[in-house]
Amino acid sequence: MSAEALVVLDRHYNSFHAYREGEANVYAVRVGSELKVRYSDFQAGRVVLRPLGMGFPVEVVEPAGGETANDLLAGRVVLVLRAV
Repeated sequence: MSAEALVVLDRHYNSFHAYREGEANVYAVRVGSELKVRYSDFQAGRVVLRPLGMGFPVEVVEPAGGETANDLLAGRVVLVLRAV
């Protein structure tokens, strides 16, 4: 995602439960001091961040002590606006 993009988040939707059955969710996920926009899901106690493009690696994030995976979610992405 470029720095010129505006991402609109549904901050009330901060669960890994599918918004629409059978469709992947795109979330803004807190990784350290960054927010990353990725297809995200929860597996084996970790957050799996899948890239928007196949040329990038999959990332796995473990919640820090006292955090849950849902604590890492900033919200579900509902709209991305990008200047051309």
